[in-house]
Amino acid sequence: MARTSAWWTLLALLLALMPEPAFAADTDGDGLDDDWELSYFVSVGSQDGSGDADADGLTNEQEESLGTDPTLPDTDGDGLTDAQESANPYKPDPAVADTDGDFLSDGEEVTLGTNPVEPDSDDDGLTDYIEVTKGYNPLAGDSDG
Repeated sequence: MARTSAWWTLLALLLALMPEPAFAADTDGDGLDDDWELSYFVSVGSQDGSGDADADGLTNEQEESLGTDPTLPDTDGDGLTDAQESANPYKPDPAVADTDGDFLSDGEEVTLGTNPVEPDSDDDGLTDYIEVTKGYNPLAGDSDG
């Protein structure tokens, strides 16, 4: 009995140490992880990595990499498409509506010309949100006098 138990232990250890086959996560070879693909689409193979199901300008493979929803052009609902956020030089998070947490959405910040990843674009000690709500210029270093 001890010999059988040792054999099973050895077999279990060998199986645990074996690498998972490269194709296991992407059984149809389309560049998309099967679990991710099934969470958004009807079946594995109904879309591929080069497709753009939501027509936002990002491929499904890019959406998977960014953590965005390939069925919504604006995953976070901030008024910017996922592709617009991805192309923005400040690189706001396309899956978070207010990347810098200053109470202005990334879309509002882009419209204002402020930095969507810095809560105080002009570094004057007042957040962009405070300056906007008080009628100050969030791009001027001393807009509050």
